[in-house]
Amino acid sequence: MKEFLEGYYSFFTSGVEILAALTGIFTYKKYKNDNTRWFVFFLVGVALLEIISMYPSFIKDDFIKKHQGSLWGLILQSNHWLYSIFWTLGGSLFFSYYFRLNFQNEKHKRIVKYLTVLFILSFAIYYATHFEKLFSDFIFIPVDIFSAVLVATCSILYLMELMQSDKIVYFYRSINFYISTVILIWWLISTPINFFNEYFHINDIDFITLQWLIYLIINVMMYLSFTFALIFCQPRIKDN
Repeated sequence: MKEFLEGYYSFFTSGVEILAALTGIFTYKKYKNDNTRWFVFFLVGVALLEIISMYPSFIKDDFIKKHQGSLWGLILQSNHWLYSIFWTLGGSLFFSYYFRLNFQNEKHKRIVKYLTVLFILSFAIYYATHFEKLFSDFIFIPVDIFSAVLVATCSILYLMELMQSDKIVYFYRSINFYISTVILIWWLISTPINFFNEYFHINDIDFITLQWLIYLIINVMMYLSFTFALIFCQPRIKDN
């Protein structure tokens, strides 16, 4: 299993991300007058992030050693900073913005707005005072949990609005139903995995293998679900 994950994890993960992005591009005409167009842009951004984050594998060790100890050397050596900034921070901010566009309840918009401000402050304060952690750690657990709380709140509030409205009759045709459900499941599964990183050593092969396997499953599930939703769902004009 370890050999399989080492050989194919990036292939499958990047593959489903690119598939979802391409599906969004091909279906863009259907959603161009709808808020869903922002979700398409997000998927394209995720695919580009995955491609750009491969840069460490193309940099020679001698070149990295030459810049060892400098900021440039930290950037070259690891792509953790990319995921921390553009996924943990950027992804959370995107879903906050996206769901506020789709909320009908003004109270829900305010709740998410305040949570977003607190999340940005917590992220900025931690990494301003522990700048080196941006490169050495994948993500600070409290920040990761705050990110999960923000995204989960967005998803739950949207689903509450959906259940309390006439839209529940045709929820299965609403792309936002699938987006909110899938990202809620993804964040609820991935956050505990990151939490347990604190208690397992990097040499614990069994835990690392299990972690990679779970991430592979939930990533494939999430992006295939997005692909399905983009193809078979209707724009929000039918969701109102």
